[in-house]
Amino acid sequence: MTASRVVTAAVVVLAVTLVTPAARAQVTADVSVELRGTALRAPQNEARRLGTTKTVLFDDERVDVEGTVRAASPAAFATIATVMLQRRDAGSTTFTDVLALHDAPTAPAASSPPAASSPLRKPDAAAKLRTIVSPVSSTYTAQRVVLPANTDAIRLAVRRKNGSVEASPILRAEVRRPPRVLTLVAMGGSCTDPDANTTFKDLADARIVRDISVCEQKSVPATFLGDLTPMASVNCNDLCNAGCTNFIEHLAVRLLNMNLANELQAINNPGTEFCQHRTNTGGVTNKVVVGKWRNTEEEGVCGTNVTFNKQIDALRDGGNGHVILIGQSQGGAKFADMVRDHWRWADAVNVDLFVSWDASSFTGLPTFSSNTPCRGSLLGEPCTSMGTRSVGSRPKKVLHFFQYHDPIPFQNGAPIQQATEAHDLNVCFSHNGIARSQFVHHKTADAVAAALRALRDAHRQ
Repeated sequence: MTASRVVTAAVVVLAVTLVTPAARAQVTADVSVELRGTALRAPQNEARRLGTTKTVLFDDERVDVEGTVRAASPAAFATIATVMLQRRDAGSTTFTDVLALHDAPTAPAASSPPAASSPLRKPDAAAKLRTIVSPVSSTYTAQRVVLPANTDAIRLAVRRKNGSVEASPILRAEVRRPPRVLTLVAMGGSCTDPDANTTFKDLADARIVRDISVCEQKSVPATFLGDLTPMASVNCNDLCNAGCTNFIEHLAVRLLNMNLANELQAINNPGTEFCQHRTNTGGVTNKVVVGKWRNTEEEGVCGTNVTFNKQIDALRDGGNGHVILIGQSQGGAKFADMVRDHWRWADAVNVDLFVSWDASSFTGLPTFSSNTPCRGSLLGEPCTSMGTRSVGSRPKKVLHFFQYHDPIPFQNGAPIQQATEAHDLNVCFSHNGIARSQFVHHKTADAVAAALRALRDAHRQ
């Protein structure tokens, strides 16, 4: 971890407590120091109190600390030069400074402004630093402190002007590097247009259909993502166009904004370069790459030189890693081909979650026939589907949304044998409606959060 990451945000407050003569008489040392700490585990934002027993954290998680310094007299308090939060490396016996909570806490004159705090690292623009000085007892708080990997304990230390140190009892915080996660998000489509944008006139023309009554029977809210159903958004399929948000990009941005990722990159439609690089320093360690079905080596006709497979190669080369795969239509079908038939990374990379949004291919033969008449059918003939039926045994969890109501076989999904959670949205949503359903987007984001919690908790053991 670089020095610039030591503190991402700090809020330092010094509260005043006057000590009565009777209380002072009970103080056996001239200065006493206490420290309390709370770790915020991510992504569940679960608070854990730090104590004498070990708490395992990752270096992308934050710690809130509160320390109290008490002096036997104003003169004793005036001997203090600095109040520091300190850390110790695993295997070491010495502590090093992390954050200066207060410098030279001597009582100012009545007309003087409060003394300024002096953190070791410059806080970000959102930080608010304020100090109110007390002659004999003060409480300091610092929020969202980042501790570097290999930390095994923290303490609050008071350094006197003569160089001597008084320190609090230690709090055990074993900080590790987080598991490395790569989330790949692929949409379907065709390779006939240079930017993949479309010119549909309305939702029906774009084959974005929902049936509210059928959705109610399935207990599914019959809603679209409102900002994705205006025609300008429907026709937006250029992932590098900062002026519009594609439906699959919308999910990727949602994961970033929910702190479920710390980095997001898109791939342009020809598949020649990355674009739209975004970061979130508050997110857990998870790189999201959003592209299309053609960004897989399994695409033999419209393949590109920028591939998801190369991203997994880099993950594997950096040590054991984890992937989450989210594929829509042809994108889901290509991911299924990858993990089922062409997985080349063995156990060096785990597939913790596979999410299918009506995974279907326009190559091959129909895999599924339904008894439900096709939408718009006059003769009542059953629909056939070229939907993906299997993703193999490698994914730990499989979340699947599918329908089979379209007269065009490659616009239909099918049941997936290994699905651990499946949502049959037949008639409720069309193939293109699934991709813009709030129900589908929310369920997918929740599944990603659950997968991240599970794999990170496993790495704490």
